[in-house]
Amino acid sequence: MAPTLYSLFIAVAIVGRIFLHVRRTGDSGIRSDTWKAAGGYGLAGPLLGIGLLANFALCGLESINVLRPQMAPFAWTGVAVGLVGIALTAVAQHQMGAAWRGGVDKSTELVTSGLFARVRNPIYVGVLTFGLGVVLLVPHVLLLAFWLAQVVAVDVIVRRIEEPHLRGVHGADYDEYASRSGRYVPPFRGRE
Repeated sequence: MAPTLYSLFIAVAIVGRIFLHVRRTGDSGIRSDTWKAAGGYGLAGPLLGIGLLANFALCGLESINVLRPQMAPFAWTGVAVGLVGIALTAVAQHQMGAAWRGGVDKSTELVTSGLFARVRNPIYVGVLTFGLGVVLLVPHVLLLAFWLAQVVAVDVIVRRIEEPHLRGVHGADYDEYASRSGRYVPPFRGRE
């Protein structure tokens, strides 16, 4: 089941997104030079990719009984959480439209509507939610370790690469947006 869930994620959130982006804009949206320009923080992007690929490989090993889950499985919960992550990723990517990028560039548009109205990084939230679903589906310490590496990589990408870039491009508009939206979860505001 895990390889099927991963294949769906790859088809929807990676291959499908790039295909749609090329059809709409003539450009893949992938900015590989982001990681070169990011100095030491540039390792976070490849770490995220390696974590995703490693977990895909580990799920394949589990499906042929080479890797055995180390805890009682929560299969249906994992599938449900994984599907929510895929849906969240796809919806957020769609809402970015032509502004979607894998990396950053000078033409980065500030998207502040839809899911982005309350959370600045819903695509990453979707990716990590998907990964958590896989860990629940195949509860093994290696999958958990690679998922935690993905969590760290996302946080480094967001805090050290993307947020400074957006602040540099959009200035006060980005600061105002950041003040009313959460980085990964909507801000909690009590009654006023």
